[in-house]
Amino acid sequence: MNGGAGAGKTVLKVLYFILTFLLGGLLAVMLPNWLLYENVSSGVAESLEAERYTGSVLPLSGYFDRRPAFREVFGENPKQGFVLFPAAFAREVTDEKTGERKQKILLSYTGYLYGVKEAYPTAAKENNGTIVRVTDDAGKTNDYPILNYDLDADGNFDSNATLQEKGFLCLEIDRETFGKPAKIDFYDKDGRLFRSFETRLNCDEEFFRDAVLFADEYNSGMDAEKFRQADENFRAKNENYLIGSVDEYRPKSIAVSCVIVVAYFLLIYALYDLTLGKRYIVRGIKKIIEKLFHVDFGKKEREKAEREQSELLLGKDYFSKVTVTLDVSDVPGFRESVEVRYSSPEHGDIAFQLLPSEGYSASRRIHAGVYRNPWIEMDRSYEAADLPENLVVEGFQMDVKIKIRDRGVKS
Repeated sequence: MNGGAGAGKTVLKVLYFILTFLLGGLLAVMLPNWLLYENVSSGVAESLEAERYTGSVLPLSGYFDRRPAFREVFGENPKQGFVLFPAAFAREVTDEKTGERKQKILLSYTGYLYGVKEAYPTAAKENNGTIVRVTDDAGKTNDYPILNYDLDADGNFDSNATLQEKGFLCLEIDRETFGKPAKIDFYDKDGRLFRSFETRLNCDEEFFRDAVLFADEYNSGMDAEKFRQADENFRAKNENYLIGSVDEYRPKSIAVSCVIVVAYFLLIYALYDLTLGKRYIVRGIKKIIEKLFHVDFGKKEREKAEREQSELLLGKDYFSKVTVTLDVSDVPGFRESVEVRYSSPEHGDIAFQLLPSEGYSASRRIHAGVYRNPWIEMDRSYEAADLPENLVVEGFQMDVKIKIRDRGVKS
């Protein structure tokens, strides 16, 4: 029965470590990216609120001109606004001839509608009319979908993630699709116009004139070295031309991830130690407290055990025949004489002389009681594996076996 319980506990331990380590592995893989997204989105929101527009657009992938092409602030508390930058970003598109997916640089106006978390309602699980409508200089309209967040996990987008979480909306209005945006209208979940901006952008900024050749070369195909040179030449044209990067946020995200993952593994070990393990942590804490504050945690337990033993024997005034035998099966060359001694404040000292000629067995008539302070005298090359700390003498006859082993042998 004990064997079955032990096997069951072993299986439980294995399952515990498999499940917790799998979860820890997923945490280690996914947490850095999640924290990076969280840190980047929070940084963008803070930069927009402080009108540090360069800081807000830096985490976007691609190139951009730090000088806004359009900017309008229309709120006070919280501060609300709309800002667009000339930009060139790489996107994965399908080649019309080969049908293969490839990277293509698109010229665009990129930026944010910000500070509108409460003012611009976009969350609706049914009949959501949220859309951004772009009208070009010729009067042609194109809709820019912004729903990308599933509120109820039904497979349909019900809102916008960054609007829900951070109060801003990111737009990338590429020239190829939307032409020259003259007006940009924002409609809410009920299809009502939230805000309209007369942008009158003509795609004639210096950035676009410099970027068009670079984009054409890139889209025609170039190797790594040619791209490095083209990238260097393009950014050298103007100090205001920057490339997006999240490197500012990456170290913090990785550092926090490491701390959380390490804390997770320490926690699961502590939980294991307290529930399925041998409670090494509790023992270690007790030892530290004992050494620092001179607290003896075992004293009460020892006193309780001794009281119980004494109470068990209280009122029993009789003698018992006690036989002490040595088990020397693990030390075939053992030929030493051994003496085992105990003492009792009530009944004095007792000793057993254990000789090889008598088969290492000795008997004595001893008064019932608890005998403490064990002592075994023999060659120091050997040790007693299971010498009782307290010899509880009870009953009219009892046997005590003591196993002898070489000090160099580990159990």
